[in-house]
Amino acid sequence: MGHEIVPFEDMLCQMMDMIKPKNSEHLIVEDFLQPECCQVSGALFDALFNLNKYLMFEQRDPCVERQKREDEFECDWDRFACIDYKRLAMEEEAREEAREREANAPALTLLRPLTDKEQHIVREAMEGVGPEDEDIAQVGNDMCQRGSMQTLLPTGWLNDEVIHYFYIMLRKRDEEICSQDGNGRKRNHFDKSFFMTKLLNKGHSRRVHEC
Repeated sequence: MGHEIVPFEDMLCQMMDMIKPKNSEHLIVEDFLQPECCQVSGALFDALFNLNKYLMFEQRDPCVERQKREDEFECDWDRFACIDYKRLAMEEEAREEAREREANAPALTLLRPLTDKEQHIVREAMEGVGPEDEDIAQVGNDMCQRGSMQTLLPTGWLNDEVIHYFYIMLRKRDEEICSQDGNGRKRNHFDKSFFMTKLLNKGHSRRVHEC
């Protein structure tokens, strides 16, 4: 097997040192049940039934053994379970970070700097001159007027319409991301800004139809 032959007398001497029987002439059951013996039971059975593990025990690193004696674990199983749990937790954390990066990648492609033309449109909408009730943005049946857009300026007080339109933009962006994914499944749901008002005033039954 490629191992040096271990004389039985040497193994017996080691076993007696580990067990420390009351009578060195023979072993009895009570000797094996001593607390000190329980701590080395693995090495004891390896000496009898598993030569490879026994030789590993013989050639163990003293520094590692000292660390084991000083740690918080009572047995090798507790030590193995803790180390493996930490390993699995780190792997799961790495997978979670990878999933988060993958989920954020499509959104990051939409967060680009505005072009000069787009910046001009934004300045015109927020700082341009015109009637406050002029519709300057529309998606389907939802519109945003110039007066509402101007509440985004510094010291302005946001109104419901501009908040509502912001949710519309979030919904459109989410739909674009989902269409790029190709699974056709929505990632998020955005209620309209007056959802709570309608829910409280008209009840749950009309929520689906009107919001």
